[in-house]
Amino acid sequence: MHPAITASGKGAVIQTESLGRWAQARVPLLFAASVFLVSILACFYVYSGCCMRYRPPIRSDGYGYYAYLPAVFIDHDLTMKTPLAYRWTVVGKHPLPYNWTGIERYERTGRMLDKYTSGTALLQAPFFVVANAVAQLLRLPPYSAPYQFASVLSALSFFAVGTYLLVRLLMTRFSTLISVISAAAVVFGTNVFHFVTFAGSFSHVYSFFLVTVLLTIAFRYRVRDRTSSATNLCVAMGSILGLVALTRVPNIIVAAIPLALVSEHYYKTRISGILVREILAGIAAFLVVFSLQLAYWHAATGHFLVNSYQREGFNWLRPQVLNFLFSLKKGLFVWAPVLLIAVLGFPCFVKFDKVLGIAFLAVLSLEVYVCSSWWSWWFGGPFGSRPFVDMMPLIAFPLAYGFEWLGGRVWRFAPVSIIVLSILLNLFLMLSYWNELLPSNVTSAGDLLRLPARWKTHALLLPQVLPRSRALDEPYALGTPFIAAVGPPAGMWVEGFEPTPSYDHDLRLEMTFASNGALLTARHPRQRALVQVNGVSIGVIPVWWRQFRSDARHPSPFAPEQDNRSNNLLAARCRCAEKLGHQR
Repeated sequence: MHPAITASGKGAVIQTESLGRWAQARVPLLFAASVFLVSILACFYVYSGCCMRYRPPIRSDGYGYYAYLPAVFIDHDLTMKTPLAYRWTVVGKHPLPYNWTGIERYERTGRMLDKYTSGTALLQAPFFVVANAVAQLLRLPPYSAPYQFASVLSALSFFAVGTYLLVRLLMTRFSTLISVISAAAVVFGTNVFHFVTFAGSFSHVYSFFLVTVLLTIAFRYRVRDRTSSATNLCVAMGSILGLVALTRVPNIIVAAIPLALVSEHYYKTRISGILVREILAGIAAFLVVFSLQLAYWHAATGHFLVNSYQREGFNWLRPQVLNFLFSLKKGLFVWAPVLLIAVLGFPCFVKFDKVLGIAFLAVLSLEVYVCSSWWSWWFGGPFGSRPFVDMMPLIAFPLAYGFEWLGGRVWRFAPVSIIVLSILLNLFLMLSYWNELLPSNVTSAGDLLRLPARWKTHALLLPQVLPRSRALDEPYALGTPFIAAVGPPAGMWVEGFEPTPSYDHDLRLEMTFASNGALLTARHPRQRALVQVNGVSIGVIPVWWRQFRSDARHPSPFAPEQDNRSNNLLAARCRCAEKLGHQR
């Protein structure tokens, strides 16, 4: 729906067409390059020590998605030895805190099972191979700086390609201005940018990329010659759908879009032979790709189909739809209000393109139902509604229709005004989250009202109070070791050490004080220790003596709404005594 050419004369028409061809070729590239550069700057900010001093890029859920790579390329098996051993490792100069890896022992077989699927690792593999070669050349351990850098570069690269494709797709239907505004709204007006930079090791940026690729192929399938077979395009769509499911299984619902277009083609041509051939080709390609995950599940559990999340699941009869959409606790429209424009745009979308409009609406409605049925409908403590990052390429289209309607019916400057305000609000909240000025789990209206006051005393505005990074790279003389087979010694809090679950008795943590004759007492509350896991040198981390009291007069510093894993972690970290000092 490009705007009509109003200029008169042949020369004006030719000039406008030339400008259109230039925009079609260059604008998507310029937009993607700009997003890539801004993302690099954001990553420097995030990982420079300003707000993530002790959190490497590969962490939390991203650690579980990434675990396939060291297992295959370093361990040459799927027992997850290296990922388990390094989950409390040192990255550069900073120790890694408690890290939920998603790797558990499957009770029926006794083998380790990664609950996350392997699609993210498969897409990261080229970057990992290069990082692994560099690390081996420099004799660096797994999860060291080359691996972390490669993980960041992988996320940024796939996202840049995804944004390029998204703008190109939008420009086939909308003006250049509306296309760029809609893409900017998706990238900077929602939490998408957060999951590219702050949490780039998670699966969401890769799902974003795969959905844009799927749409690109599906649109090409739609404009081909109707009487010819497009088996190759169906194979491509089936393969991408396999990667979509391999990356995040619930996202298989996007298969409704190519299915709708194939059905539309049959309705117009009535050629059943081509229809059957194309559908079978797509299904075969999907099964070939997804068989990688089936093979892993069978190797770990003895079953081709399994709930790898084991004790987690869906409550299909009680979906928290209203909470998922409107709650302060990660509600979709609360943390990304610009998406309300997409709700306005859907009637126009369905009116101008009934097949795609209904298909997109069906997929997004299913996504809301599936996500709101998950036991943890807020999906942990990320910024905003996390699972909808995967579907943002779909939302961009009704969003563009909404902006177009507002610009034509309400006020011509409405789209630009809305997107500027939305981006400023989103970036302010995102920076507040990054700098821990907003709670990571439950945010109240009071927390939002107190934000300006908290920013006034923050280190970003007062550089003189910025915390300094610990320098841990000088050589140390080794002292007397102490050993923990399951957890830290009694009376010891080890920064960066995760209490080992009961099924991991085979892991052995050994820490040696870095200074001869060092004591860990109330008078000597901080020392440095050399760490080994199963005989593999990890690096040097700080260890602390800390007195902790959990009675009513000295309440826990942890929020009461945190789960038992955090409470167990607290108990293991913080009950301290001078027993070790007396023994020495």
